[in-house]
Amino acid sequence: MKSIVRILGVVLLILYGAFLNAEEIKGIHLKDEYLRIPFTSISEGKPYKHLHPTKGTIEFWVNPDWSWYGKKDKDIPFFFWGKNRICNCIRIQRPGKYNIINFTVAGGNYKWLVSTIEYWRPEAKKVYKLKEKGWHHIAACWDTENGKEERKIFLDGKSVAEVESSNHPERKFSGIVEEEFYIYIGAKKDNAGLLKADVSPMMSIAEFRISDIVRYKGEFVPKKKLSCDKHTLLYIPFEGNLEGIYYREGKTPGKVKIEKRKIEKK
Repeated sequence: MKSIVRILGVVLLILYGAFLNAEEIKGIHLKDEYLRIPFTSISEGKPYKHLHPTKGTIEFWVNPDWSWYGKKDKDIPFFFWGKNRICNCIRIQRPGKYNIINFTVAGGNYKWLVSTIEYWRPEAKKVYKLKEKGWHHIAACWDTENGKEERKIFLDGKSVAEVESSNHPERKFSGIVEEEFYIYIGAKKDNAGLLKADVSPMMSIAEFRISDIVRYKGEFVPKKKLSCDKHTLLYIPFEGNLEGIYYREGKTPGKVKIEKRKIEKK
């Protein structure tokens, strides 16, 4: 009986994925542009210039323009924060015909890494290919409560990467205090923190949300339209524009100003 229920669940996910491909998701298209968003989460009632320290979820819909890659191996930096996009980011790499999704949190006295291909385990060979055209829902979750560390990446409602303990267990997750703290979407920086002006990818993004709870633990059907609730730290619908932005500081909802900037190619 359980196997039948499981099979039916898989079939429903497949059918729902086909339905989503037929539906229109507006989003915002970035080409030679990037977004800069001020961000501060709340920890124990105090401003915290990083992701929530104990648990949370980052999720969004994305429609990559793979023609941007050309013949070279490149990565799409969906977003990164802080001064180093390599240390704090979700990005997709496309080596050859496969895709690798990375969720990395690093800096200060801690480091996290969870990826659809585990670089620190050479025997891990499972990779996931994103379809050439259409929208994908990507979610990254983390939980450090109860003396354990769990991190997961979900692609279109299915868990594609999971780590149950830190690859650097001696390090603790903590925040970095910076004078200016921004989330960047559609831009890259080098290791020195300088914006690279010739590598902005083409993509469309929609329904970007950061939460202070773990929203997904097992397989789920992604919602095309998300919402802002008491656990939302940042929610940007991107319904064809930069309007309808919600920002939660403590228990007070408000708005945050997004800057859309042109990348000057060299």
